[in-house]
Amino acid sequence: MAIKIWHPKITRFFYRMLCDFCQAEREETCLLNLPCGYLVCFEHVESISLASCCFMCQEHSLYQAPCLNMKKNRVKLDKIDYFKIKNLVTASCDKIDSLKNDHQTDIKSHFSNIINRIDLKRELLKNQFNSLVDNHYMEMFTEGINKLDANLSSQFGTVNCKEYSSCVENQNGISNDENQNQSNLKRSLTEENLNRKKFKSIKLPIYHSKFVEFNDEKLVFTSLIRPYNLVYLNTKNGEISQSSNPGSDSRIDFILSDNEIIVTIDCSNSVEIWEDCQFLRSFMCPKVTIILADLFEEKLFLVDSNYKLSVRKYSNGQIFKSFNLEEIKSLKGLSNDVLVTGHGDMIAKWNAQNGVKMDSIKLTSSVNVIERLNGNQIAAGTSDGKICLWNLSSSEFVTKQCHSGEVRFIQICPNSDILSYGSIDQTIKFWNLDLNIMHKIYLPGVKYGRFLSDDNVKIKNVFIYRTTSLKIEL
Repeated sequence: MAIKIWHPKITRFFYRMLCDFCQAEREETCLLNLPCGYLVCFEHVESISLASCCFMCQEHSLYQAPCLNMKKNRVKLDKIDYFKIKNLVTASCDKIDSLKNDHQTDIKSHFSNIINRIDLKRELLKNQFNSLVDNHYMEMFTEGINKLDANLSSQFGTVNCKEYSSCVENQNGISNDENQNQSNLKRSLTEENLNRKKFKSIKLPIYHSKFVEFNDEKLVFTSLIRPYNLVYLNTKNGEISQSSNPGSDSRIDFILSDNEIIVTIDCSNSVEIWEDCQFLRSFMCPKVTIILADLFEEKLFLVDSNYKLSVRKYSNGQIFKSFNLEEIKSLKGLSNDVLVTGHGDMIAKWNAQNGVKMDSIKLTSSVNVIERLNGNQIAAGTSDGKICLWNLSSSEFVTKQCHSGEVRFIQICPNSDILSYGSIDQTIKFWNLDLNIMHKIYLPGVKYGRFLSDDNVKIKNVFIYRTTSLKIEL
């Protein structure tokens, strides 16, 4: 039985018939003829793999290929293939029409997986970055706590409370002589008891690196009018004399002294030796600007503008050693084999024989000036007004806030008292290290200051160099 049906979408009539094998209602095109005349579903014929007896009449053999190639079946199979292709094309066209109308939705849908993966990766990276930041700051925080703890522990370790308590309790037992010594020291340092003698102003300004003094109360500096001359001033009577190197008219940049010997270095790099106000001899250094110089016994330490250090014998210029240093601002020789330099906010100890840095400490600001306290200690002044005492043997150091501005100069008295001057607060300070007593004198316009002592024990005179002239304070 066949049923004729109109399909509006494919605009044709087609017949629906029953399969003789399974009784399923199918389109005529989907039913194939067997050689014996029965109509069966396409799938039944397609399932035949080997030659077998006909599953309908059981009277003949049935092969798949000959059955499919029957003329009636071939026409139906071609139609089936055509409708498959047509359906695919129609579906593709429908999809294209859909994309034309709303392609953004399909694009987002297509890339939704990638977007999800990007979002996931972003969150993972955020978590990793947050973890790295947390770990970094936690390490810094822990390191800071450990350093502070170690610093406080080392400082607390040097404080002997029992000793201080015992010292306070025993103050009543101090001998009258000691009490008298302290009273005399305090009285001698008070400004009202410093009787000042002021010689006539000398119109020959004196510079920091061009100023030395001797224990016989004689000062030596350079002349402003003739900067190649040395000026000798007797602080007892104000007598002035000058001497010069007959063969030189170059400006003197450095004046150094060792006992009664004076060593000068002029702008032409000529090193000149003087004794008893008389020129003795000279030698030449390489033509590179000398920026720092110091003298210790027979060793002359010179640093040029390339920060190359040369160690010479001051009497004849013989070179013992030379090597390169870091950029430095101050220099002080402690012995024939050891020197100390200030560079930036650090002080370094060097072996003058091989140029090896032996030790260093870090301060809070730039190091302006370094002076020898004794064979194992140095005093350094910084740009923030502090004075640092460094024990080179034990590597221990202490700092004291002495001025409100940069420390302009430091001078060590023979009895280890310290004289310092701050350029902004315009004060001279005396610091007795044994008693830890510090006295301040306000003196505006000071450029430089030194101790004078004729017995290497007591302070005989203190002279102050002001802005425009030399003043002698006794």
